[in-house]
Amino acid sequence: MNGLSSQLREIQAIASAVAATRPVAEILIFTPATLIEGAVQIAAGRIGIGGQDCDATISGAFTGDISAQMLKDAGACSVIVGHSERRQHHGETDAMVAAKANAAWRAGLQVILCIGETQSQRRDGRAFIRHCLELRLGAEGTEVRIFYGGSVKPSNAHELLALPEVGGALIGGASLKAAEFEAIIRAFSNT
Repeated sequence: MNGLSSQLREIQAIASAVAATRPVAEILIFTPATLIEGAVQIAAGRIGIGGQDCDATISGAFTGDISAQMLKDAGACSVIVGHSERRQHHGETDAMVAAKANAAWRAGLQVILCIGETQSQRRDGRAFIRHCLELRLGAEGTEVRIFYGGSVKPSNAHELLALPEVGGALIGGASLKAAEFEAIIRAFSNT
């Protein structure tokens, strides 16, 4: 729940840096729904713009919610569902998150589906998430990108992005300032 129209200049700076450096990474920025249209215009195709959440239903009497179709209509190319904060503060269950993901796919949005594994599973080298993907999807499970989503900063980005099975990062607070976000993009390009 960060971002006012005055902060669209940060997106402009990131889009300009991406255009100048042409990183190997796919860059997406997930703005509040109120900024999607403006961000899409500013990004001008140099970076993707996504929504931070969507409802599982297409329309109806759900005051304050936003559907995947509404995000798509505003110009979003992707959406985050199942973020730990949504699960913790809004009581979202796996079933609710799955319904949101299905709604987003039906609307033609790329989905960033947030799940997790324990620190001990990661420390012990059990690629638990990858294992589950392979069990569920077979060979296609090896193709799904797994992002690291915890406290990625310029100071630790290179190390985190170099971990086996990490195919990207979901950046939190460091994405609010163009300079920090650009440093993380450079770290990814150097892995």
